[in-house]
Amino acid sequence: FRELYQKTITCLYEDNEKNVWVGTRLNGLYRLSAEGKTINRFPIDALRLEGGMINFISSITELSKNEMLVGTFGEGAFIFDKQKKNFFRYTPRTKEEEKGFGYVTQIHNSGNGCYVLTNRTFYKITNDEDVVLWQNNIITAPTTFLIDNCGIIWIGSDGSGIVKLEP
Repeated sequence: FRELYQKTITCLYEDNEKNVWVGTRLNGLYRLSAEGKTINRFPIDALRLEGGMINFISSITELSKNEMLVGTFGEGAFIFDKQKKNFFRYTPRTKEEEKGFGYVTQIHNSGNGCYVLTNRTFYKITNDEDVVLWQNNIITAPTTFLIDNCGIIWIGSDGSGIVKLEP
């Protein structure tokens, strides 16, 4: 895939249609077709095709057949409409939540909600509400999370160790 040559790949995701979605550092979102023959580019901000933190994709997940939730490093989260091929900004439901939504480090969609880890907060997003599960005042740079089989939430960091949150 020549178009991805010399691009920094930050995350990968396979949707239910077997397309592979590729997040890049500064170049936006790409979709590799299920058969592996075509590649399409979808910059979040078409006016800034190269560079800019808005096109620094940190994480991707599928919300529904037609929607992807795309996290960025510094510009929050966006919903990508696969049919219309455009983005719109995801806005948390309260101003308090919006403050910590800039640097999205990981997104995971499970059967009971979509989990979002940012530099300040860990959220669970459902159709009805956004629930803050954890506010960060412990570690400097949360990078990843895991919800284990017992429901314990583990949050890893860049240089500050790991946090364990009991249910």
